[in-house]
Amino acid sequence: MARLVKWQALLVVIYGFVLSTPLFAVAVKAPQRQRPTAGVHGRISPDGRFLAYVVRETNERGSGETTSIFIRRADRPSRSKRLTGKDSRDDFPAFSADGRTVYYHSNKSGLTKIWSVNIRGGKPAQVTFGPSQDYHPSPSPRGRYLAYDSNRSGNYDIWLRDLRSGEDRQITTARGPDFSPTWSPQEKAIAFTSNRGEGFQIYLYRFDKKGGALRKMTEGKAVHAHPAWSPDGGYLAYDRDDKGVVSVWVKELRRPYRSFRLTGAPWSEEVPNWYPSGDKLAYTINQTGDKRVAVAPLPPLPNVDSGAPMAQRAKSAPANQMAAALPVPFAPPQGIGEPLPRQTAIPGIREPLSPPEDID
Repeated sequence: MARLVKWQALLVVIYGFVLSTPLFAVAVKAPQRQRPTAGVHGRISPDGRFLAYVVRETNERGSGETTSIFIRRADRPSRSKRLTGKDSRDDFPAFSADGRTVYYHSNKSGLTKIWSVNIRGGKPAQVTFGPSQDYHPSPSPRGRYLAYDSNRSGNYDIWLRDLRSGEDRQITTARGPDFSPTWSPQEKAIAFTSNRGEGFQIYLYRFDKKGGALRKMTEGKAVHAHPAWSPDGGYLAYDRDDKGVVSVWVKELRRPYRSFRLTGAPWSEEVPNWYPSGDKLAYTINQTGDKRVAVAPLPPLPNVDSGAPMAQRAKSAPANQMAAALPVPFAPPQGIGEPLPRQTAIPGIREPLSPPEDID
């Protein structure tokens, strides 16, 4: 119990720090800037048209602070629509595979649980239940499964929910906390943050017929957190805290597994998120209290290694070896690991998405 309390305290520090930071988006090929919009923790929809983000507010009673989910057109920062009320702490939005639903975690029911709401608004629906704290929803690319972290087993581990059957299955079983899961584009693996006695590192859990295998992707004493998979599956973006200085890094997922530092400002830059087009990377910044959504140019990833002005190459971590299979066998759920069909339309969508009401 003492160990659990200790890890929960560490998670509160990490989650609380992240919650106080804003979102910043950098464009690889589009140098023009957009007019900034106040907000944090932005997430782009699968078709790239909408941005869901979090706004800090005073609660309905006027007695404290709360956080709410908003949505706007990605190319029109001037207008936005509220998706959740001011009666709870709602955070870390994530779009469903078809772009019609936003998942997020919220303490609306008392405990923190996963909730969902339609992008057009309406009454939010609770997704996870039980006497646990559930965080960081991550819908699978096909939309059937939802990965998240939860302490329902007595420790924060990665869980997988079948959105059709409602079944919840535990993925990881380490003693340290596992959190912030993210899917690979082909649904063959999940990346997440964990402290397994070597500090907070990024790990990959790869589904296979033997029950799954684990690989550690980062090294060192710095805190590595909030991984995000690139659309082509070749990179992981994440944030790295070196003695209080947080910056965004990218890790190659192919040999020689090099790591590159993408940002180097004197303020905090963290929680990266790829645009579906692969030519933009969103992340949060904390610049003297300014909390905004913005767009700025960044060199393409292939040029990072050539010494581009805004990029700094870092010492690469040693080659990673596959760890032993996890102690709890976990066969791939149905459909996971199969190649995604080649198509430009969003899976499951036959007609174009129209903007939510009040967003034009």
